[in-house]
Amino acid sequence: MQRPGSVTAIAIIEIVLSIIGLVMTILAIVALGAASDLMSGMSSAMIEAGGGGTPEGEEALAALQEAGSTATWLLYVAVAISIISLIGGIMMLKGASWTPFVAIGTWAIKIVLGLIGGSFSIMMLIPVLFVVIYGYLLFQPDAKAYFAGS
Repeated sequence: MQRPGSVTAIAIIEIVLSIIGLVMTILAIVALGAASDLMSGMSSAMIEAGGGGTPEGEEALAALQEAGSTATWLLYVAVAISIISLIGGIMMLKGASWTPFVAIGTWAIKIVLGLIGGSFSIMMLIPVLFVVIYGYLLFQPDAKAYFAGS
């Protein structure tokens, strides 16, 4: 069976957005590592210069380190999600029957990650729209027949 245009469009969107997300997330991990190194160097210099630092300063540094570790964890999960989305997009072009669930599932996970990261805003509507639109288009009769045929 010929691939429906909606499936082709979604697969291409998934591939492009996955590559962009992967590159941006890797750059963020590198930047976070550089910022962490800078903060460590600054805190060492402050301790050497001040002879130990204040309790408030040490609490602030501990809070920054904890936030950095949470951000790093979320970024590594984002890399994994981007790789899964990329594979799903490529396999969607080949008609793999499991790919509609991967496409919708990865966007749903992105919603959860956004909520965990505490970035709830109007921008959270974008992944919600992707889930709704993908759910509608990927489960239309022509798309279901395409995925069932492989």
